Amino acid sequence: MLHCPFKLSHDAHIGLANTGLVGEQTVGLNSRLGCVRYLREQPARIFQSPFIRPEDSAYYLGLVDGLKLCGRTLGPTFLQPVIEAYYRGCHHGNLLQLFDTTEWLAKTLYVDNSLLPQGFREYLSGCEQNCLRCSYCHELLVQTGRDLPLDLPDFRR
Repeated sequence: MLHCPFKLSHDAHIGLANTGLVGEQTVGLNSRLGCVRYLREQPARIFQSPFIRPEDSAYYLGLVDGLKLCGRTLGPTFLQPVIEAYYRGCHHGNLLQLFDTTEWLAKTLYVDNSLLPQGFREYLSGCEQNCLRCSYCHELLVQTGRDLPLDLPDFRR
């Protein structure tokens, strides 16, 4: 999230998780007080996150030396489709599946990347971050997003 108030906590959590020192307490805390709760209550705010879609990566040619892809700790199952999408310069599917930090949200919300408008990057890069005056992100989610059916795991042996 843009200017995430939980950034320092996330960085500490990631560092601890990579050492195996984080338990369910931090997951529960984030669900009750952190960005998990925030994005569940206001999912349109996902568009405020600083990200570059595969379709927009060509714009940055000559401006940056490279793009850093997320998800190295999530393994090849996550990384394979992300790398392929950026290699192709397009993603046909759920935009949230490209983000490592919202993998939990991608299980309940589908944001159709192909439905994002042509001027998506330009509009958001010029955004004034005054959400009280603007409804662009909310309208965008209404146009491109849909709730996914509840997927209950089968724990029977």
